[in-house]
Amino acid sequence: MATVTVSITDFRQRFPVFSDTTKYPDSLIQAMLDTAPVYISNKISCCRTEAIVKEALLLMTAHLVAINSPSTTESAGGGVIQSAHIGDVSVTKMAPPAKTSFAYWLSSTPYGLQLLALLKMQATIGLYIGGTAENVFR
Repeated sequence: MATVTVSITDFRQRFPVFSDTTKYPDSLIQAMLDTAPVYISNKISCCRTEAIVKEALLLMTAHLVAINSPSTTESAGGGVIQSAHIGDVSVTKMAPPAKTSFAYWLSSTPYGLQLLALLKMQATIGLYIGGTAENVFR
């Protein structure tokens, strides 16, 4: 099974918002590129083309950079702001609707949300036979 690799150049071309090497040094980008395959497989299969795997790895890397970089506001966490007060500063956030902790974590950045959409579109249901369990092996 072939694997996909993504370079810092690929990442910066896909996400120009991370092109500032002072805010986002190559060492940070490379560390997140190395970490992305822990979350998303970098293997090409019959259902996953190289383009799909590369996009998933790039989106996961962008998500990881956004939540791990002290220079981004996304690192404050996800959620929709329900209310905010100016006197004695108070912000109340509502957790985004997510069925799993992985989906909740991905929803903390726009890149994670894009990745979640890509993963849902690429998910396969599996083999389904018959209409009910009783009719499967008749």
